[in-house]
Amino acid sequence: RQAKNGGSPVSVTYFGGAYNTFQKDPYLGMPDKFYDMNWDRVSFVNQLMISRKWNNYISTQIGGAYVHYNLVGAANGLAKNDVIVGTGIIRAKFNKRQAIIFEYGARLSTDYGANDPLTNQPMKYYDCLGAGWEIETGGHVFQVFVTNSFGILENQFLIKNEGDYSTSGMRIGFNIMRVFSVGGKKGSW
Repeated sequence: RQAKNGGSPVSVTYFGGAYNTFQKDPYLGMPDKFYDMNWDRVSFVNQLMISRKWNNYISTQIGGAYVHYNLVGAANGLAKNDVIVGTGIIRAKFNKRQAIIFEYGARLSTDYGANDPLTNQPMKYYDCLGAGWEIETGGHVFQVFVTNSFGILENQFLIKNEGDYSTSGMRIGFNIMRVFSVGGKKGSW
């Protein structure tokens, strides 16, 4: 936990994820298979996040992410297996129960797009950018976002983002969060 005196002024969190795609094999019916084994469908994300609550209204988070795909190629749009992304989030409360959130993910390696098999042009990916409105209702937190990302998982929106925010490639998203506690107060069941 963060503390003003006698503790750490920041929180450090590690996030790891493993994902398996159920995408239809693009070479289905041909002599070769794109997904030769199920392991080819797996990708991983490792992320280290450093956050700080500056006061009752402003919180920030910066971090880095390492994304690895077990398989690359034109069908999944990647020429390389590994990508590093720098991320940043700012959350600004404007009253007791509402906040505005801004998020940006900068791809530090940008030469991982494969050539599109139809046009033979490089796949174009963009940094992720989003803004949201957060409403706390006591037990639930509701978030409405406008973002240029189509994917909801880290292995999608951090590196395989085809939405160009400069040409209105924006989407609307919605989250609902609820925290459930198991057990009672300290010293009781």
